[in-house]
Amino acid sequence: MAWVDRVSSEEASRRAGGRRRWNALRRDRAIVRRGEVARLLRAYGAARGSQAKIARELQVSFATISRDVQQLLAQMRLDQ
Repeated sequence: MAWVDRVSSEEASRRAGGRRRWNALRRDRAIVRRGEVARLLRAYGAARGSQAKIARELQVSFATISRDVQQLLAQMRLDQ
């Protein structure tokens, strides 16, 4: 099936539902992971290499941990 092929409304609806479920799962995983990142940052401190250590422990990329830390810092700024 090519991208230019038309699909039925039912098929489009099923695809949209699948995307909503997948995106909700990713969002929930990110929330849980950010909680773990916050816990591990408290345990390891802000020493050099702590983000890399957390990334290895959680089996995600360093960039993911960096984005999570940025999100946590932004959330802390809003809470003050």
